[in-house]
Amino acid sequence: MIHFILVEPVDDKFKSLDKVYKAKDALKAAKKAYRANKHLEIVYLYDKDNKTVHKFNTETFFTKKKPHKKS
Repeated sequence: MIHFILVEPVDDKFKSLDKVYKAKDALKAAKKAYRANKHLEIVYLYDKDNKTVHKFNTETFFTKKKPHKKS
């Protein structure tokens, strides 16, 4: 499990929001962060292991699935 920290952009740097999510990859952590913070349109997560920031657009998270067509 990788630790991801929810951050927000401030000028040219990122500020920690003191929320940590454990997940297997960044997308799973972003979905967890979105569930807890529905007001966020873009989720920024800092990967503690790789020291990188991941950016996710939440518009497509948890959209309603189309019904299957029966043949």
